[in-house]
Amino acid sequence: CKETGYSGDTWCKDCGKKILSGQTIAKTENHSWDAGKVTTKATCTEEGEKTFTCSICGDEKTEKVSATGHQHTEIRNKKEATCKETGYSGDTWCKDCGKKILSGQAIAKTEDHSWNQGEITKEPTCKEEGEKTFTCSICGNTKTEKVSTTDHQHMEIRNQKNPTCKEAGYSGDTYCADCGVKISSGKTIAKTKNHNWDGGVITTEPTCTERGEKTFTCTICGNTNTKKVNATGHSYGAYKVVKEPTNKRKGLKSKTCSVCGKIVYEAIPKTNFSPTDSSETNPDQNPQTSQKTTRKIKLNRRKLTLKKGKSFRLKVTLAPADSQDKITYKTSNKKIATVSKTGKIKAKKKGKVKITVISGKKKAVCTVKVK
Repeated sequence: CKETGYSGDTWCKDCGKKILSGQTIAKTENHSWDAGKVTTKATCTEEGEKTFTCSICGDEKTEKVSATGHQHTEIRNKKEATCKETGYSGDTWCKDCGKKILSGQAIAKTEDHSWNQGEITKEPTCKEEGEKTFTCSICGNTKTEKVSTTDHQHMEIRNQKNPTCKEAGYSGDTYCADCGVKISSGKTIAKTKNHNWDGGVITTEPTCTERGEKTFTCTICGNTNTKKVNATGHSYGAYKVVKEPTNKRKGLKSKTCSVCGKIVYEAIPKTNFSPTDSSETNPDQNPQTSQKTTRKIKLNRRKLTLKKGKSFRLKVTLAPADSQDKITYKTSNKKIATVSKTGKIKAKKKGKVKITVISGKKKAVCTVKVK
């Protein structure tokens, strides 16, 4: 681009003779431009200029540089809309040149209030809804919402009745303790099988050898239940000598049951000494061997009331306790009550009867009333 060129001469390489002359070549129009340098800086709205220099000939050329446009913008005067005031979208400004690029628009008031937590202005009940009032913290407007009924929160049981052996029970009705409404009915509870027995009464006295009977009565329904009472066993006193022993024969001693009068005898071994008086040589005349008779009869009951079919045992005490007289029993009417050889009275039918106890020449009477 700075000088013309030459195509060159043609020569023979063998003989060294110039065969043909060359031609001049015109300067080229293609410069070798450098990267260029900004000589006028472009702005947001105006073009700039860039200058390029040929590294061969030093020629220069210029080119326009496009305006940058508003590359860095910001929003100013923006305002949020509320339920009380309109808002504004804000103006657009160029941060580089400070020029207002675009105006904003008004934003209508919002319908979204900023409600508080609300306050109960009408309490709900079991039957009726309540009411809660909310207030906007911005504009002061209020709104109300229904509060659901509480339902029956507090219950109580009424008319409850425990079952007994006599009457059925009742589980009780369920009522609302707040409004008094009956919510549900209870159920009948079957009678209990467990009776409330009293301490019991001896209806048949046990004897030395036979069991008695104790009757228990339910204090609620009046039912009765009987249980056997163990025989008492004999109640013997101390042994008493009936016949003194000698060196020739055995003696005899006895003990008597104070309840039924049974006598148990036991031999006494012979003695090792000789008799010294006529009473020992003639034992049949010994005063201790003479039979003791009953002087008095004592009964445990003089009057007695029995239900039909029930029994009672008379207890007989003799004086002296070692009386050898037998004890016998008689009834004035066997159809009303009977009496055994051991004093067991059994009621047969309604009426009155006398039970007579005889020992030796003594008598004692027990009057029995049969219901």
